[in-house]
Amino acid sequence: MLGAGELLKFIPVFGSFVGAAIESGIAYAITIVSAYVYIKAITLMARKRIDFNNEEKLQVLSIVLRKFLQTS
Repeated sequence: MLGAGELLKFIPVFGSFVGAAIESGIAYAITIVSAYVYIKAITLMARKRIDFNNEEKLQVLSIVLRKFLQTS
C-alpha cells in the first residue's frame, strides 16, 4: 500500500498530492486500528482484573487482535 503512494509521487504535481493523501490515509487507518485493539485489550484486562505484567498483556493483546481480525 505504501508503495502505491510512493509510485504516484513520480507524476509531477498531481502525483505528489495523491501520493501524500494515500500515505496519510494508510497511516490514519493503522493508528485507529492500533488504538482500537489497545483499548479493547485494556478493557478486557480490567474486566478480568488481570495483573498488568508484560506476559499477560501480550497474551491478551494477541487474543484481542485475533478476534478483531476474524470479525473484519
